[in-house]
Amino acid sequence: MFKKNDSHKQLTIDMYSVDDMSVFFDNVKETEFYTFYELVFCKIDEELFKSLFCENNGRPNSAVNAMMSALILKSKHDWTYKELFFHLHFNIAVRAAIGLSAYEKVPFNEATLFNFQNRVKDYSEKSKINLFEKVFNTLTQDQLKTLKVKTDIARTDSLMIDSNIREYGLLQLLIEIVLRLYRAMEDSDKKLFCEQYAKYTEKTSEKYIYDIKGSDLPHEFTNVSNMYFWIKSNMSEKYKETSEYKAFERGLNDFFILENSEKAVIKKPKDIRSDAIQSPDDLDATYRCKRGEKHHGHSLSVTETANPDNKVNLITNVNVSKNNVDDSVILNEIIEEVKEQIPDLEKIFVDGAYGSIDNDKKLEQLDITMYQSAVKGKNSEVEFKFEKQDHLMFITCPQNQRIECETTKKGNFKAAFDKNVCSQCPLKDLCPAKNRKTKRLLYFDTDYIQKKERHQRFSLLSDKEKNIRPNVEATVKEFSCRTDDHKLRVRGYFKTTVFAFTTAIAINFGRIFRYKVKEPLTLLFLFILTLFKLLKNQKYIIQKMKTRYYFWTDNLLSKA
Repeated sequence: MFKKNDSHKQLTIDMYSVDDMSVFFDNVKETEFYTFYELVFCKIDEELFKSLFCENNGRPNSAVNAMMSALILKSKHDWTYKELFFHLHFNIAVRAAIGLSAYEKVPFNEATLFNFQNRVKDYSEKSKINLFEKVFNTLTQDQLKTLKVKTDIARTDSLMIDSNIREYGLLQLLIEIVLRLYRAMEDSDKKLFCEQYAKYTEKTSEKYIYDIKGSDLPHEFTNVSNMYFWIKSNMSEKYKETSEYKAFERGLNDFFILENSEKAVIKKPKDIRSDAIQSPDDLDATYRCKRGEKHHGHSLSVTETANPDNKVNLITNVNVSKNNVDDSVILNEIIEEVKEQIPDLEKIFVDGAYGSIDNDKKLEQLDITMYQSAVKGKNSEVEFKFEKQDHLMFITCPQNQRIECETTKKGNFKAAFDKNVCSQCPLKDLCPAKNRKTKRLLYFDTDYIQKKERHQRFSLLSDKEKNIRPNVEATVKEFSCRTDDHKLRVRGYFKTTVFAFTTAIAINFGRIFRYKVKEPLTLLFLFILTLFKLLKNQKYIIQKMKTRYYFWTDNLLSKA
């Protein structure tokens, strides 16, 4: 019998009883979100944020651990703010993750969450202490200790993180910066500006550029140069504290040369630095072209534990830097911090971008050995081996000539090989050593030796040890998969750090959850899968045997 469902029309706002809700929460305890509540929410030290709020004045602050947890969940699931608040209001499991029962209201709204991040940003700019980083460090240290993770081996890698800005051509960028400043001017100053440069205010920067002919570009750059000088001369005192003028000043300093305080001249392209302003919306972004791809934003480097004996490896350091800084320089800046976080560190695995003499010196001071999986630059066609004995340097060539190196007046090295032996070598035409009257000489510096030693050090590792570093590339992908082709939804250095630290916390939690909760189920699944494959193969074998049997009997019958 058909019966139409009208029961939903009788439901009120109190559609569930207390007993019904208790059943829901019993089920929630079996989910990842309740584990998040136990391992992350309950472990967040709210005292870290105490300095952001007045001690005896104003309203009580909203729950810091709830807001911090919400931001981590947002990064973990790659939610927008709208999606985050939808789940906070209507998803019982997500509410449980931030310590809410079914009947409690969410203790903060979007404005409160944004204001909280702004407070942390202001505090970070004044004190140079990022509280999101503090939360990440305290959680990670507790997790390392609880899980007894071995920290003597680590690996590191980096990725480009682009800011959510549009890509401007130079002329359009210069005009856009001025238009932003123009909108912030008082009416009297707007009128004064329009007396000379009204044509720039009649269209958007994009439309203005679209209507320009290619032959008019030199003339336009001259006009824009004059406009920048005019603004500098007439408006600097009045608007210098505004964000629009600060962007204008960056544009003036980055793209122009002031000649005798009389005029501004546009710089030649080769003189424009990669840290020049990329957009008036993000003064922190820098430019870099890597592997043929243009990036406007920042570089994110990740360091994690990598001992093969660990059941779970955790991210221990996250760093956001300008993307035009070389990876070797970034490592040099953060390695002391990494060592402080994991004092047992003895070995670090890197790729070819991280090697440098400065790093070799600093790592030696910290008793850390670097294993570099590749060497930057062109591979040498003739490999030499180096060894030190009693403050002496020896070099061995592919023909097994072992020569003691001499020190030159400039502090470099020289090796003199036997010319007769070299003449029999099949690599003589590729060898960098040069023929002289009686010897074949090779000149090299300390950098060359260090590079070769790094390469030799890695080549002596076992196959298992050589495979330690590649897994960090999967970690990097866990960050990049939360972006739109490496572009974030946000702009600016601070918001990039919020993404970096909350995502790192989320990744670590995911690993711990899979290890502690899902590993038994995973093993059971693998056992069932293996059993299924065996049974499937057995069925295949039996079928083959039957086929062979029928073929054999048919042949016998036909012969009879």
